[in-house]
Amino acid sequence: MSGLIHFLVKLIKRFRYWLLIIPVLCMHLLALTGMQECVFQCYYNMLFTPLRNVYDYTLGWSPVPFIYTIVLIIVFIRIRKIRIRYYHEEKRNNEVSTGNRILKSIRLVLNAIALFYLLWGFNYYRIPLADSLGWSAMEVDSMKLINEFNEVSQQIQQQRMRLSHDTTAYIYQPDMVVLEDSIRNRLIQVFDAFSLPHPGRVRVRALQPKGSLLVFSTAGIYIPYVMEGHFDKGLHTLQWPFTMAHEMSHGYGITDEGECNLLGLLACLRSSDDYIRYSGLLGYWRYLYYEVSLCYYGYAEQVHANLSKSVRADLNAVKLNLDRYPELFPEIRDYIYNSYLEVHGVESGLDSYQHLVPLMLYYEQHYKNSY
Repeated sequence: MSGLIHFLVKLIKRFRYWLLIIPVLCMHLLALTGMQECVFQCYYNMLFTPLRNVYDYTLGWSPVPFIYTIVLIIVFIRIRKIRIRYYHEEKRNNEVSTGNRILKSIRLVLNAIALFYLLWGFNYYRIPLADSLGWSAMEVDSMKLINEFNEVSQQIQQQRMRLSHDTTAYIYQPDMVVLEDSIRNRLIQVFDAFSLPHPGRVRVRALQPKGSLLVFSTAGIYIPYVMEGHFDKGLHTLQWPFTMAHEMSHGYGITDEGECNLLGLLACLRSSDDYIRYSGLLGYWRYLYYEVSLCYYGYAEQVHANLSKSVRADLNAVKLNLDRYPELFPEIRDYIYNSYLEVHGVESGLDSYQHLVPLMLYYEQHYKNSY
């Protein structure tokens, strides 16, 4: 027995730099043989769920976003290594270690990729929500689209009146703790309605400095390495709830952007808070406006012009706020993220965000009275 233990210890020491890479590679190879669902189920139940629960009920209670802690640790390690390299290593070691540094850099990148999959990435093998519910191919009839646009335009004006009769842009500074808890509770109800598991209590943090995400055309992001969702605090507060619900959906293991939009929208619509409901409707209206304007630009503009002054003021305020943060290298960002999504099986790439409209139309057809 002791000989076996000794052998295993030597084996682990020898392959210690590959302990994350090898199992991740094996799981991907299994998935390529047609066992995607098996890989996902094993991963979700045996690794993702325990990690989600452990993190959320320990470090997840911290009032400080974990991303800041990680950044500080990385900076500290880099400074320490630089000091060791230039003040404590011999010159001979520096000359010999060039090849080793390249190998270590490669290992570091591979381990970072492997960690991404272990913490969240294997959720890409999940069966899409539309497929699991038996919904047919998503094709939007133009008449249904126009009717939905008109109906939501009416709803958004009525909802705005519940917030305020003031015709100027609505200004509201929500309590982050209350807002996050409220959205999480409603999102869990939505997950239950679809029989989707929701382990843990996913956190969504306001990321500073303002504009740090918006300059890359990104309102929010889920970072698997810290197991928390984030949204740019520079966003107009009318966009906060919808964006938070979207990123929270990612935290529960949903990978498709359109599905996260749908689940986030439904969470907002289920809320008894007028501000949260309005945020969801405002986000959904903007997606509808984009879809309608592609084919019926004049009609989309006409509907926009006929909205109440207060809604138009809010839409303009959101636009002006986004314009405060000019985009950096938008083409490069779109190319990288589009390629990333396609590599992970999202054939429509960035267009998957736009799937919110057909998904919502199918949802209303199947669950018309559920919200």
